[in-house]
Amino acid sequence: MIFFYWLLSGIITFIVLYFVIKSAVKNALKSSMDDIRSSVNKAVNDSLGQHEWKKQQDN
Repeated sequence: MIFFYWLLSGIITFIVLYFVIKSAVKNALKSSMDDIRSSVNKAVNDSLGQHEWKKQQDN
């Protein structure tokens, strides 16, 4: 009987840890993707801004 409770608590712990780790990884990936997206967006906007500035200088 004690073994059954020990096994059940181990299974419950494993399930809880699985979902906690899954959530943490998902949030970390989302944060990383947001950082990458903002960096790419800034680089593109800076590049487009320089392109427009050069076009105005040429005219």
